[in-house]
Amino acid sequence: MRIFALVVAAVLLQGCSFIFVEEVPSPAYWKPETKEQACTEGMLWPIVDTLIATGATMAWLEIFGPENVEGLAPAALAGGGAAYGFIHTGRCRELRASP
Repeated sequence: MRIFALVVAAVLLQGCSFIFVEEVPSPAYWKPETKEQACTEGMLWPIVDTLIATGATMAWLEIFGPENVEGLAPAALAGGGAAYGFIHTGRCRELRASP
């Protein structure tokens, strides 16, 4: 039952960076005088996506073998979410660190 709960949680959380990471505002809306902008600086969601993508890939390869790669869409979604999250949180950190 615990494994089922983990699988359900992983499926529901894949690609969560697409939902929970706020992008950096465009330069027209960025106010250098204030560092409190509406963008996500924390790395939690990209890390969660990375862990889910890794786990999904390992589970898929263990169950179906490396010959059947067409079912790796959930891992690709989570991996894409991780990349999206790391890119946008990195940009947010850069802008907040700039003078």
